Amino acid sequence: MALGVPFFVTLVRLTEGKSTAYRLLVAAGLAVVLWIITFGGILSWLQPLIIGGRWITDPTVLPTWVALMTHLVFGLTLALLYPLGRFQPYRIPA
Repeated sequence: MALGVPFFVTLVRLTEGKSTAYRLLVAAGLAVVLWIITFGGILSWLQPLIIGGRWITDPTVLPTWVALMTHLVFGLTLALLYPLGRFQPYRIPA
């Protein structure tokens, strides 16, 4: 996903040094914002423009809650795996 890196960087900036519960809450909020931008702001007009249909954003094909849940799972997964993605520069042993 092209928005994964900005999502993670934003999550790190907003939650550095905070508790896991706070990180999960912020990640859930960011995931909802990401869903609104991608589905409501981009796909709703871009998909019909490019391929003449709206299969991804059509609620009869893909229920809205399923699309939202995929974004929430993505955000919460990044929040839980956050320590694995933290950058720590290499230090030469003394």
